[in-house]
Amino acid sequence: MFYCLILLAILGVNQLAVAQTSDVDKQIVVLVKPISPFVIIEHGNPSGFSIDLWRELAVRANFKTTYQIVDTLAELLDGIENDSADAAIAAVTITRGREAKMDFSHSYFHSGLQVLVRSSETGIATQVLEVIGSILTSQKFIAAIFSLFIMLIVAAHIIWLLERRRNKQFAKSYWSGIWDSLWWSLVTVTTVGYGDKTPRTHRGRAFAIIWIIFGYLGFVWFTAIVSSTVTVSRLTSSITGPDSLAGHRVGTVRRSTSAAWLSENVPGARILLYNVVDKAYDDLIEGEIDAVVYDAPSVLYFSSHRGKSLTHPVGPVFHKEEYGIAIPEGSPLVEKINQALLGLIEDGTYTQLYQKWFESVSLK
Repeated sequence: MFYCLILLAILGVNQLAVAQTSDVDKQIVVLVKPISPFVIIEHGNPSGFSIDLWRELAVRANFKTTYQIVDTLAELLDGIENDSADAAIAAVTITRGREAKMDFSHSYFHSGLQVLVRSSETGIATQVLEVIGSILTSQKFIAAIFSLFIMLIVAAHIIWLLERRRNKQFAKSYWSGIWDSLWWSLVTVTTVGYGDKTPRTHRGRAFAIIWIIFGYLGFVWFTAIVSSTVTVSRLTSSITGPDSLAGHRVGTVRRSTSAAWLSENVPGARILLYNVVDKAYDDLIEGEIDAVVYDAPSVLYFSSHRGKSLTHPVGPVFHKEEYGIAIPEGSPLVEKINQALLGLIEDGTYTQLYQKWFESVSLK
């Protein structure tokens, strides 16, 4: 009996030793996805602010880390929800909806959303083409063109019917006569008046007086429509912040907090969803979309690096957010991660990492 008790005691000590070293020996699988400057993937190796932060955290928590790279935010969130990884770090916003499906560490970054637009320092030719394009696609302009054309056609038929029998300047055959009359209607209404075709009959001259008055007013109306279209086009093409996104093509990332904000607050915008934000940035530069709304650190980093001189942020940082490390719900790692995170914040390591990655980025 005595020997049995000794054996049980030895086994208990061994179990305790295994339990104490389990966290040290455990290989932690961490999901990461590209989002500069938090996670940057080069030749299959991750780097960035969030990666440096996790490495420091892992040293304090005695974790051995295996990084698993995913391409999209959706894959990263699904991996944590499905418990296929131990943690996920990138630039993951803590939200009530996500908290219901997973756990989060303490917040380690204050963020928000930012609007990014294409820079206006383009060539004269590009600006002219943009204005012409906006005019030609304006519904008001199309309606004005159609109305003016109908007026010219009607006037041409009237003057032809009045003049064709007594005026050789207007051909008697229909198509030739209408062409002559259309020419007269156009040069008369535009006040050019070449004088090569003039009405000779009393009725023709009476109609000419009416056409000059009402045609001129119609032409002035048409000119006003074109001018207002150009003015509105130039005004609406200038996005100054989140309040001026309605009516524009706005890109953002699928399942992101910016996508949710846009759908709730800017119903008048045409929202285009991307799997990765870099594709949205590229489309913005190419003119495929008018603006990108996404996490402020990513937007500001892009506009000061790869998108420098091509893009610029507008308006304030809005819809304040907090980033955290995503962890499967009920994971025993939460406490160790939080303890390590607080430790590197208190000893100044966090400040050093922040200055390393965000010294050149102004987070307004």
